[in-house]
Amino acid sequence: MEDPNDITKLGYYLNRAFTRLVDDLDCALRKAGIPLNHSQFSILQVLSRNNSDTMSQREIAKRLGKDPAAISRSVIYLEREGFVARYPVNGCKNGVSLTEKAKELQPQIKAVIKEVTSKACIGMSKQQINSGMSFLTNLLKQH
Repeated sequence: MEDPNDITKLGYYLNRAFTRLVDDLDCALRKAGIPLNHSQFSILQVLSRNNSDTMSQREIAKRLGKDPAAISRSVIYLEREGFVARYPVNGCKNGVSLTEKAKELQPQIKAVIKEVTSKACIGMSKQQINSGMSFLTNLLKQH
């Protein structure tokens, strides 16, 4: 029988949960007709929560904990699809901002997020959800 308090399995369970949520999000986005994957979606979320109009690709990569080259590839796709615009910053085309098309899509994206999150939390009490959020928030603050 597995010990539910075995902390050595934490990474395994976090990875499995993340993978499942990413798969569910990608599927829900496709089903809703939104031409984004989770990586592209994450960039739009970071930009929509940003206080200024423009962020550098490097700053987006840092906030997401992703490789700058991966962010660059996603930004190129998002720009081609009309979701972001890139602007020169210090002579390089790396300032990124949301377009009106992306801003208009936000309510639909939020509905997809709510759907995926609600499905993931089926059978959990409010206390379990709050404890999970507290745990993840504290984990992120440590890094």
